[in-house]
Amino acid sequence: PLVRRLVRLAARLRPTLIRVPRPLLLRGNLRGRLRYRVVDEYGGDYLEGRIRRTSTHPLTLGELTDFLLGAWDLMQVLEMNFEQGDNSLDDALEFFRGESAFYPEFDNLLRSRVTAWWTQERGN
Repeated sequence: PLVRRLVRLAARLRPTLIRVPRPLLLRGNLRGRLRYRVVDEYGGDYLEGRIRRTSTHPLTLGELTDFLLGAWDLMQVLEMNFEQGDNSLDDALEFFRGESAFYPEFDNLLRSRVTAWWTQERGN
């Protein structure tokens, strides 16, 4: 019951150039388990892979991020919006912002992963 009242939105990823919010909903308690679901405003059209999961304890920041990015491929979105050679890493990093009241380092982890991916894929 306390979880149900306090936790509605665990994390949200907001691209700033196009409006495609990606919330991760954390629903109340189901037989001692927390239920997670990734949703989008397009009825799930841009989601793939596993969009639901449960856990007996809150996910770690890494687990939450892996789950979210497994359902919504941020790197693919960046590929579509930033053609190679046309934009910089800084442009890509300005494109999104990760928000979470429960995981304050969520945005930093996303930026770290995007930077590593960008450097590996584009070398700059």
